[in-house]
Amino acid sequence: MKIRFLFWLLIGSINFSFAADHCMLFPISMNQRVAASSLILEGKVVAQHSFWNTQHNMIYTSNSVEVLQVFKGKAPIQINVITEGGTLENTRIEHSSTLQLFNNQYGIFLCQPSSIVQDAFSVYSSLQGFIQYDLHHNLANEPFYAYPSITAARNAIETATHQKAISIQTDELLLQAINTMAQKTTATVAVKSFTPNLISGGTNSYLIIKGFGFGEERNGGFVEFPNANDGGQTFVQPTNAHYLFWNDSMIVLRMPSTVMTTIGCAGTGNFIVAKANGESATSLTPLTINFTYSNFDYKGFPFRSDLVNLNGMGGYSFQFNIAFQQNSGAIAAFNRALNSWCTTTMNWNIAPNNTTINNIAQDETNVVRFDEGNELPAGLLGKLISYYTGKGQPGQAYDWYVSEMDIVFDDAVNWNFDEHNIGNNQYDFQSVITHELGHGIQLNHVINTADLMHYSMDKGMMNHQPSFDDILGARYIIHQSLTTNANGPQPMRPLACNLPLDLLSFSGIVNDARLVSLGWKVSHETNLLRYELTRSTDNLHFTTIDTFHANNQLDISIYTASDSLVKDTVYYRLNIVSNDSSIVNSSTVLVNKTDNNNILIVYPNPARTDIILSTKAALIEKATFILYTSDGRSMLQQNLCDFSNLQDIRIPIYQLAAGFYFYEATINDVIYRGKLVKE
Repeated sequence: MKIRFLFWLLIGSINFSFAADHCMLFPISMNQRVAASSLILEGKVVAQHSFWNTQHNMIYTSNSVEVLQVFKGKAPIQINVITEGGTLENTRIEHSSTLQLFNNQYGIFLCQPSSIVQDAFSVYSSLQGFIQYDLHHNLANEPFYAYPSITAARNAIETATHQKAISIQTDELLLQAINTMAQKTTATVAVKSFTPNLISGGTNSYLIIKGFGFGEERNGGFVEFPNANDGGQTFVQPTNAHYLFWNDSMIVLRMPSTVMTTIGCAGTGNFIVAKANGESATSLTPLTINFTYSNFDYKGFPFRSDLVNLNGMGGYSFQFNIAFQQNSGAIAAFNRALNSWCTTTMNWNIAPNNTTINNIAQDETNVVRFDEGNELPAGLLGKLISYYTGKGQPGQAYDWYVSEMDIVFDDAVNWNFDEHNIGNNQYDFQSVITHELGHGIQLNHVINTADLMHYSMDKGMMNHQPSFDDILGARYIIHQSLTTNANGPQPMRPLACNLPLDLLSFSGIVNDARLVSLGWKVSHETNLLRYELTRSTDNLHFTTIDTFHANNQLDISIYTASDSLVKDTVYYRLNIVSNDSSIVNSSTVLVNKTDNNNILIVYPNPARTDIILSTKAALIEKATFILYTSDGRSMLQQNLCDFSNLQDIRIPIYQLAAGFYFYEATINDVIYRGKLVKE
């Protein structure tokens, strides 16, 4: 299968917002999508039903779409659009990075004849073949662009097809959305506060929102969160089952993860409280969602799945297809990706025997393979297929577990399999696998561009390490999976991590003489040979500049090094080499000449709910933070050594009265003072 990487065509005078490449997606041009589609229409999903294929090993969903306008081809007033995955009885199958639809969803469908069902259609290039409408805000978006209005999306398709749309029937709700301004913010609705400020999604955590003008009853009102599946370009609403309490001054809801309206995942940012009449209010400060436990909707209620003991060794075993096994670079990258999650105690491994299975199906084999021909939709790097089994009372499944995981990659992609170097036009195989394995653990997307579970990654970029929040979320999910799943297999057993050490911190600073001081703190060193300190000026190509013999101590060891700043911005990384010559990389440290005086940064300032202390100290051995009133009374004290493995430390101050404060921070016997404004 020959694939060309194309930039999207900017059509007319529409201002699109560009996003980086999505999780497992690369962009397909509008011209290519239009040319490949035999039918392009505007429609509304009015009914859905899922069904097994003839082999009874894959579920598909038939979506009945009411046709409103036709931009290309001919269509009756209703067609069926087939999508991959769905739920039947106590079985659910999900395909990552592919199109899912829901009832009453509006948008533009770029269709081609279905290969699954006769006289039905599929959407060309899956997610990229559907422009979804947001009726509440009169917006439209697709994976790589957001349109400023529904009319702008229509105009873009008419320009690409070189013909005017033919109206088939009128939909009053859609007409009203187009002719009405987006939701209005009014003084009659206000969000005054919310708690907590940091929360996880899909974990049954409660968010309490206080204000006024919400309405004594919900009556069609809703809360919207930025959609982590597109970096916050759109908003998502919880299902009805998430709302626990609603009156004029307070809302209590169960913080969602995966949601169905629109399909997406709640992410960090300012959220919206809206009434059915269009009046709305936006939170004054952002809500931080540090991780989300994947949920799915079953019979109107959110459910999450456990990880279980499927291989008799406490977890899951992946089997490489024999063709995949022949790619030594892919094998090495996959193994490194598995190891990157080992601190979570996730129990998975590579089975010693390969498999001849070369298709995606529910067959009790967790196969890893490359695709064949045009098997994957255009623009899809690969996908993770998750299989879920529900156990409980007949028709009321209440306990779900992950019963299988398959992974398939496009063999025609310009992949990078090297651990350290990557070309500008390559996609990094290890980064993609590590991200998808995070989905396998049941982590969903977050909005944080530096996080592995952020929804997108550009060509030429690498991200091999789960973040602190990723590890925290994975450990939460694994802890939930250690109790017996009702009527299911035995619970998963945690797998001890075989990393050769605990890297507690690694950082560096530069002085006015351009001398860089670096240091790292470790514990539990086991069978280590050496540390290789490496340097890069582009964060891609690293060169070893010094080596250090490992102490191999169980107690804490501290190592220090120095270097001359060769450019204003330099990156450092450790190669941690074991006795068997295996290598583990540390995170990357950025040293910038312009930051040499900013050993401690306190922000935001002014602040409302939290402040963040960002320290570039090479090692934090003695560190405290004290906040004083103007008359010298101590209002807050924090021992920063408790956070010595972090460089950004969040401290809540919402309990303090508004006004001026002074802070005093002592780090490694150096004192830093400043003024802080609490709003």
